[in-house]
Amino acid sequence: MVTLKKLKIGPDNIDKICGLFPQSDISVHPVNNLVDAIMALALAEANKRTELVPNSADAWYDKGNALGKLGRSEEALTAYDMAIKIKPNHTMAWYGRSNALNRLGRAWEAEVASARAELCEICDPESKV
Repeated sequence: MVTLKKLKIGPDNIDKICGLFPQSDISVHPVNNLVDAIMALALAEANKRTELVPNSADAWYDKGNALGKLGRSEEALTAYDMAIKIKPNHTMAWYGRSNALNRLGRAWEAEVASARAELCEICDPESKV
């Protein structure tokens, strides 16, 4: 596993991070800071996982998280919906869906998703893991 410490990467060498994944979303969605670069790496990894194991709810959830952190809320919502389609009681995917909906200004739908997440958590405490 490649770590930032091993690569000696700091805020001044985002290009070095971006160069690690030349075929990722980075060329389409440029990054402006170290956090965005790290999230772009996380997204590239999640993309690989969703391609290799398309029925992995956790891979889709991770993809949603990375997209959300990059400000790509509509795409994040789609990824969370895929996770929920695969595993309907995926508590964290419901919370992620709620967050994405809030960022999109869809407060009522966000409340419904949050309530569903709480219900999943009550019915299946293991689903939050």
